Amino acid sequence: MGSMIYPRAAALFGAVLATIAVSHNSFCQAAPMDEQPGENSERFPTLTVTGHGTVNARPDRGIVQLGVEAQANTAESAQQGVNGSMERVIEAVKKLGVEKHSVQTAGIRLTPIYAAQTPGRESEPPRILGYRASNTIRVELSDLGLIGKVIDAGTQAGANRVEGISFEVQNDAEYRAEALGVAAKKAQNEARALAGALGIKLGRVWKVNQVAINAPRPMYAFGGRARFAAVSTPVEPGQIAIEASVTVTYRIEAR
Repeated sequence: MGSMIYPRAAALFGAVLATIAVSHNSFCQAAPMDEQPGENSERFPTLTVTGHGTVNARPDRGIVQLGVEAQANTAESAQQGVNGSMERVIEAVKKLGVEKHSVQTAGIRLTPIYAAQTPGRESEPPRILGYRASNTIRVELSDLGLIGKVIDAGTQAGANRVEGISFEVQNDAEYRAEALGVAAKKAQNEARALAGALGIKLGRVWKVNQVAINAPRPMYAFGGRARFAAVSTPVEPGQIAIEASVTVTYRIEAR
């Protein structure tokens, strides 16, 4: 009797497997939309375009970098000279109403000053003539009207280097979203223009990549040693360009 049941069970099992296979194939053929972008894309032609969007925003924060540099015969003397001057610079900046947390040390350096090597004696150890020390602070300002005053007060207190000024938008999410929208619209318009010129029919969007969002900080460098007189320093923040790029891939459908 066992020999009679086994063939029937095997036949039944095979029928179940066949049913599962047919159902799976039917599902895959009926739902190609579930394929992931990038998979099997060679089965149909596509058109890829990139759109760029730019939105201008007025900055609401400025960053000033002031530095003090000094040199002396010994490392200790050079560092002490810089420390004393920087303390006076920081105090002068705070007197303008700048909060303590808005002033941050940006860099400290202490390097030896070497004598020029005598030709023919390059193998001799370098001779140290003295030391150069520097200290730089970063001042963040929400009141852009204080930028020129901070530069003036700092240089009058002893800062002999103005490393530069930069501007930024503190809450730029709205501008970034707007730039992305502009980029996406330009990509769509470009795709439609190309499709019309080439005589092809655009299908649905197959893939979207956000290439980049860039909000550069305009930097105005004074460079070198500061030489400021009693004249106030004029500063204009201007505008910041927030840029975005979007790459969109469309399916091309048969006409």
